Amino acid sequence: MSDAVYTYQGHKIFILYLIYGFRIGGAERHLLDLCKGLDRSKFRPEIIYFHREEQMLPEFIQAGIPCSIFPVEGGELTLREMWRLSRLIKRLKPDIVHVHLFHASRFGAMAAYMAGISRIIRTRHNVSEPGVKPGKKDRIWGVLLPVILDQTVAVSKAIAAQNRTPHVIYNGVDTNFFNPEVFDQSQQKIFSAEFGVNGSPVIGIAARLTRQKGHVNLLKAFSLLLTDYPDAQLLIAGDGEERATLEQLVIELKLTERVSFLGPIRKVREFLSVLDLFVHPSIFEGLGIAVIEAMSMALPIVATKVDGLTELITDGVEGILVEPDNSEELSSAMGRVLGDPSLLRELGRQARLKAVDKFSIETMVKKYEELYLELCG
Repeated sequence: MSDAVYTYQGHKIFILYLIYGFRIGGAERHLLDLCKGLDRSKFRPEIIYFHREEQMLPEFIQAGIPCSIFPVEGGELTLREMWRLSRLIKRLKPDIVHVHLFHASRFGAMAAYMAGISRIIRTRHNVSEPGVKPGKKDRIWGVLLPVILDQTVAVSKAIAAQNRTPHVIYNGVDTNFFNPEVFDQSQQKIFSAEFGVNGSPVIGIAARLTRQKGHVNLLKAFSLLLTDYPDAQLLIAGDGEERATLEQLVIELKLTERVSFLGPIRKVREFLSVLDLFVHPSIFEGLGIAVIEAMSMALPIVATKVDGLTELITDGVEGILVEPDNSEELSSAMGRVLGDPSLLRELGRQARLKAVDKFSIETMVKKYEELYLELCG
C-alpha cells in the first residue's frame, strides 16, 4: 500500500500545514515534532503561517521545513485575505491541507475549501472553556466546518467527545531526548545556576501565563506549602497576558524571594532536570505536552482532575490529581509527594514508563502517516 501511495500522481504526498504563528506553545511544538518525524521519502511537509509571532521559527528552519508567511492585518482573515490565500493554495496544489489552532482551523480551512482541496484535516488541541457559550459566529462555523473538513483529529478523548469525532491521536514527545539519564550531577548544577535555583525542594510549571493554566491557584497553594517547606522554590516558565497580574500577586503574598518568573524558555529539558516536582493546575486542558515532557523526564506530577490530564495521569500512579481551583488541596498534594521520597521516586518512575509506552513521538507520527496514506489511498 505504501509503495502505491508513494507514487500517487508521481510525487511524494505534499502536506500543507496552516497555523497562526510560531510562538512557544504546545500546538507549535506538536507541529514541529510531527514535521521532523515524517518519512521524507513519502511525505513533503510545508507550512504557511499568518502572524509574525516567530519565536520557534528558527527551529523549523533548522529542521529543514519550508515555512512562509501569509501576513494578515487583523486577528481574523477578511474575505479578501481568504480569497488571496485560496489562490495561493490552489497554485501550490497540496494533496492534503492540515490546519491547527483557531485561525487556521476556520479561515485557513475555508480558504483550502475555496481552492478545491478535497482532503482537509483539522487537529483540535484544546477543549472548550467551561461555561462559555458559543457566539453567533461560533454557531455559523459549527455548521460550516463539518462540510469543509474531511476529518477532525483530537489529541485526547476529552476533546474528541466535545467535537464528536472518533479520531484520537495523542500528542507525543521525543522520549529519548527527554530522558533523565542524559545529564549528570555536574551538569544539573550548571543548569540550577542558569535557572536561578536557590532553594529546595524545587517545584516547576511550564505553561503560558493565562487564566486557563491556573497559576493563581498555584501561587496560593505554594504560599500555604511554605509553612512546612520554607526553603521551597517555585520556578514559572512561560509568558502571557497574565504575567503582570501574577507578579503583583507574588508581591501581595510576600513570595518574591521564593518565586521566579523565567519567561519563555528554549531549554525545556534542562529546566525539567532541576525540578523535584512538576505541577500543572489547569482549569481546563486538552492534553498537555508540557506534562508529557515532564513525565518523560521521570518527574512526579501534581495536576488537576480535568479533561485530557486524566488521560495522562492515573491518580496515585504517575502523579496526584486534585480538583481545579482548590489551593488547599493542591498544597496538600504537593506536600504529600515532597514529604515521601519513596512515593516521589515511584511516581516519577511510573510517569517515565507511561510516557515511553503511550506518548512517544514515534507512535504519534506513525498514526498521522497512516491517516495521510489512508486519505490518499
